[in-house]
Amino acid sequence: MNLNELRKKIDDIDTKVVHMLNERAKCSQKIGLQKLENKKGVYVPHREKEVLKRLQILNKGPMSDEAFMAIYREIMSSSIALEKPLNIANLGTKGSYTSTAARKKFGSQINYVNSQSIADVFSKVEHGECDYGVVPIENSTEGAVTHTFDMLVDSELKICSQVLLKISHNLLSNVS
Repeated sequence: MNLNELRKKIDDIDTKVVHMLNERAKCSQKIGLQKLENKKGVYVPHREKEVLKRLQILNKGPMSDEAFMAIYREIMSSSIALEKPLNIANLGTKGSYTSTAARKKFGSQINYVNSQSIADVFSKVEHGECDYGVVPIENSTEGAVTHTFDMLVDSELKICSQVLLKISHNLLSNVS
């Protein structure tokens, strides 16, 4: 095949992908209605794990599992947003480690609410301002984040999922 024929083939595949993704989105909307009727939460961590595991089994390359995980993170983020617009409280501003963890877990189609403290994250979820909260349990500077553990003891909120981030720090210097 020449370049134009290959590009035409990609355009045809993209057309099918768009139709299939919209079909998937319609199913997600129906699932959202059933969850609402049955008073179930929109975010279901064990189902997400099942979907991602299934994708890894199906994937025979040449795309990597990591590429599929990134693509499906956004597909699932869009699906969740169609089921119910979610507000996620996270510690710090956009770009902080906790913000990065929240986006890694929920994708870009969710509304994020930056919070000034761990207590603020808990408060926003407890008072219904946010559907979920993302707080650090352990970090590279202090190890276990005892304030989070203290808040978990005093709160009715429970951990429903975890995100692991690889953190690396770089030291810069202007040495003559």
